[in-house]
Amino acid sequence: MKIKRRKNKTTTPQKNRMPGRGRPRKRDIGAQLMLQQRSREALKLRQEGMSYYRIGEELGIDAAMAFQDVNKQLKKIDESLSEETEKLRRLELTRLDRLLEGLKPALKSKDYYERGMALDKAIKIMDRRAKYIPGMDAPSQVMGGLDDGLKSVVEQAGQEVLLMLKRLAGE
Repeated sequence: MKIKRRKNKTTTPQKNRMPGRGRPRKRDIGAQLMLQQRSREALKLRQEGMSYYRIGEELGIDAAMAFQDVNKQLKKIDESLSEETEKLRRLELTRLDRLLEGLKPALKSKDYYERGMALDKAIKIMDRRAKYIPGMDAPSQVMGGLDDGLKSVVEQAGQEVLLMLKRLAGE
């Protein structure tokens, strides 16, 4: 008995492909809108506490499709929140950088008290800034985000405050 092999028909386009292009067909806009509306409705029903099986019955789809629709909407929400969170994070970092820049004159002051207060504020700002940057918990890493001029001023003021504290302690 001979085994018949199928021939690959590469010359005829597949049903879901556009002839000659090799790309899937675009869905018409009406179908896309209906799917988006169904996904939003599925998420709404899930938020009301319905099971995927009940959502499927309500929308005329199976439970697996209801699950996919809900997850699709949750991913869209997550992406939009991620973008907004990133904008807010950048805004907060810029604001903290401006506060540090405003401390430059006080950090260069000859008055030890004023310099010490400014250094304390700078350290608190840098600590706050580090919370907005993932993985930034070592002081040297926090300083890495500052411009060189401000970094050297903060380091110098810190060294002077340490010397002053040692003198006060009698070392």
